[in-house]
Amino acid sequence: MYRGLLALALFGCGRVGFDAATDGARSGSPDSLFASCTWSPPEIFDVLDSVNEDWEPTLSPDGQTIIFSSDRTGTGHLFIAQRSGATWMVPTQIGAPLASSQRDFGPELNRAGNRLYFASDRTLTSHLYVADFDQATGAFGTPALLVGLEGLDAGSPTVSADERELIYTVPSVDASYLGRATRPDLQTPWHDEGPYAALNSASGRDGWPTLSADDLTIVFESARVPGVDLVLAQRDSPTSAWSEPRALTALHAASSGEGDPFLCGPDAGSTLVYASQPLGGTRQHELTFATCR
Repeated sequence: MYRGLLALALFGCGRVGFDAATDGARSGSPDSLFASCTWSPPEIFDVLDSVNEDWEPTLSPDGQTIIFSSDRTGTGHLFIAQRSGATWMVPTQIGAPLASSQRDFGPELNRAGNRLYFASDRTLTSHLYVADFDQATGAFGTPALLVGLEGLDAGSPTVSADERELIYTVPSVDASYLGRATRPDLQTPWHDEGPYAALNSASGRDGWPTLSADDLTIVFESARVPGVDLVLAQRDSPTSAWSEPRALTALHAASSGEGDPFLCGPDAGSTLVYASQPLGGTRQHELTFATCR
């Protein structure tokens, strides 16, 4: 395992160690940015870590706040931590009115960092919710079901920069798949398009997606490549077709399992924050990060 005090600063959520002389040379099509990069050795978020399971991270646009799922208080709930200088503070559980007595999971902050999408079992089945951050109280407000998707049994959403494209996971015991919903504007209810054929595979396990800040890269879990858990696909524009997903084999060298990714930044200086099971470890989900340089 790669352990040590987390002094790495996630400036701007993605441009980690940005160097104009090197990163600036990586231009051209979106696909070329990740095709030529080298992933740094994965490292564990020590100060955020617990003896329980921690997974599904999402970071604010400025990289100063992280929200993630954890079962450190029993049933899975959402926890939040903030940075002070180069050090992360101790995570605390997000309370009422956002929290419920059931499982809350799969958080995703919008690009402005003032709206949280997530999934919850508060009605005894998994549905998708959204909650706005209340500047007056300094906390998230009462969550609401996503309008138009009230009957959808899904989890782990990722949302585009304009919040008009939503890619989610439909999980089950034996299989899972990616689904997609869209809307023309923020005032119109979501329209569920069902299974996302452009990204799903015949493996029977695809899900837990994350879109990059420019919406041109997606990382998600898939069983399409034996022995590797995370794959990456890219597109030239938000309306273009996705490339064939390819395995992130470099990340698998340090663990026996990876999942629940969150991709910070659209360029070759991007950081992937995810849950991993380090080789020799006893837990299935430890918050981990690696940088594409």
